Amino acid sequence: MNNTGWTGWTEDVLYLLPDEVEDLKKTILSRNPNFTEDELDDCFDLCQRIQLKDGVLQMMRLDDSMYDGIFGSSYMLDDDGVELAGADSTGALPFGILVLSAEKPRTLFDTQYSSLEELETEYKSKLATYLPEDFDWRAHMAHIQCAEYLED
Repeated sequence: MNNTGWTGWTEDVLYLLPDEVEDLKKTILSRNPNFTEDELDDCFDLCQRIQLKDGVLQMMRLDDSMYDGIFGSSYMLDDDGVELAGADSTGALPFGILVLSAEKPRTLFDTQYSSLEELETEYKSKLATYLPEDFDWRAHMAHIQCAEYLED
């Protein structure tokens, strides 16, 4: 069987840029001394659940060892013109981002959330204690698509 070709996935996420990931790791490690930096990196690389003092967190790092491209589209279609943090003019996101997936999967025709506020509240319930008070949640919320070319 020939398994050569493009594959990918698409999902609603909150993402952190590589420098924001480093800040998140420092905060998690300072509040959860039972973890080492290597253990935390392993959890992010393997998308494992992390039991923290104040809850469970599961995030995944997307890098060029897994994907050939990451494209994000913003939910922000309001007059403010909020742009995705770290995205270039085509919507391409840098490798090394860390993503927190939405709990309710999008269906073919619709999202499972009644509003952006509901989705933002979900993300805040998991990460607000680990991110700066002035964190721009909306600029980090996106519908992303990742692609990978597989060769046998």
